[in-house]
Amino acid sequence: MRGHHLDKRGIFLPLRPTHSRRPFLPGPMDARLDGSSWLVSLSDIMSLLLIFFLAWTALEISRASNQEGPSYSRPTDGLEGTLLREAPGVVKDGNICLVLDGKIAFEEGKATLTPGAHHILARIAQVLKKRQGYTMDIIGHSDNLPVNPATGYRSNYDLSLDRAVNVYKELALLGLDPGIMRAQGLGSLYGIEKNDSPAHRRANRRVEIVIRPSY
Repeated sequence: MRGHHLDKRGIFLPLRPTHSRRPFLPGPMDARLDGSSWLVSLSDIMSLLLIFFLAWTALEISRASNQEGPSYSRPTDGLEGTLLREAPGVVKDGNICLVLDGKIAFEEGKATLTPGAHHILARIAQVLKKRQGYTMDIIGHSDNLPVNPATGYRSNYDLSLDRAVNVYKELALLGLDPGIMRAQGLGSLYGIEKNDSPAHRRANRRVEIVIRPSY
């Protein structure tokens, strides 16, 4: 008989099943062995690494900002407001040009600094000594009136140069590095007015201090 066997006594007995016919139902271990489960773990690891990297970057930026002082794109950045309160001037292309004109600095036909000019230069030097990375061109100018030979000057060029040199010497005495300064005189070549009145000649009788970044 199918499904039975004959024992020693000649009696047919039912066969014992050699394996279970219970349908396969995956358990917890089977779920962990599913082919897509490792992708979930990898995604979690990558998310944790990204969070760690972002936190570390933010910490480094914060630490650097606490340790470093003010940052300037140019050495002259931040000086404009302070220096232009000390003397008239303009800012162009990142350069600062301060003007000491005849109202505060020089009398007609003379290169001697007035007390007012000494005071202004002292305040300018106090500001500039706190900064580095700049150079200074000190440019003397004059009006177009003929020079009196009694003054000892042969021309307006010599007069304007002496004015620039006196400003140079004063700033050096006040503690600025002479190596970053250069003095020159241009006479009456580049007047800002027409020399047609005492007020206009006084404006042309000036020294310009041009402060430039050294790089």
